[in-house]
Amino acid sequence: LQSELSRLQNLNNTILTHYLSPSRTAPKIYKHHPPGQQADLRITHIYPSITVTDTNPLFWSNPKSIPPHCQAVIPLEVELLTGRTHQIRGQLSLINFPLVGDTMYGGAVAGNDETATAKERLALYCCELSFRDAENGDWKRWRCDDTWWNEILSNCTTGGDDEMKVRQLQDKINAAADVTEGSGTDFDNAPAVHTPEKLAPPFVSLSPGSNKYVYISATTPRGKYHFVKSATPYESGGPYHADVARDVVDHLIAAEFDNVKVLGGGRIRYDRKEGTVE
Repeated sequence: LQSELSRLQNLNNTILTHYLSPSRTAPKIYKHHPPGQQADLRITHIYPSITVTDTNPLFWSNPKSIPPHCQAVIPLEVELLTGRTHQIRGQLSLINFPLVGDTMYGGAVAGNDETATAKERLALYCCELSFRDAENGDWKRWRCDDTWWNEILSNCTTGGDDEMKVRQLQDKINAAADVTEGSGTDFDNAPAVHTPEKLAPPFVSLSPGSNKYVYISATTPRGKYHFVKSATPYESGGPYHADVARDVVDHLIAAEFDNVKVLGGGRIRYDRKEGTVE
């Protein structure tokens, strides 16, 4: 464990460069060397590690979901320097630090008919958005640290925790995952505990120019929601509507939305400068 922690510390504040192989399906294949689309990210902050044991599966729904040989969880902050599909998930998995709950890239063991487990929560969250103001050049920054794993971190130490306290916290987390209170469609007023709405993708995401788009619906106990996305073949990894829809569908499923359906699609022209859609 100590050697792996040291290896990760040596990557702090360095740019990790890998290469994404062209693919229309997931999981995406990231490699250490070309050819492929270059993918860059920087690890900007490494927090203290938290020991994982069979009796302390706090970040997973069940001990059987913990990946083999997993000894600790390490909270990270990363900065995306490019925008590839599943980039954070794929790059961190490639260096043997998969995201908690990510069954697709090695961060959780998927259940089967005999050992079915609850849906795992993907420990991935956009904590900061920043860009330069087009008029005055000032940096605009927005930050949000409200994640479903905050309470787990605040109740854990690097040396483990009292067994009874661990069990009580696990029960509380499991109950929060099943919450069904609330109504309406105002995501900002959703319950403070983890809900699908708080992890939802944008309602509308359009790429400039004339591109294929998809129209997707999904539900939670609080209501039904609709999402529209357009993307270039380069951005979506392929020329078909299914390629455009894939990331949104994966995102909604990972966020634990139900009844995710692609209702239709077509072609849409978005002029970012004029702010018009045809």
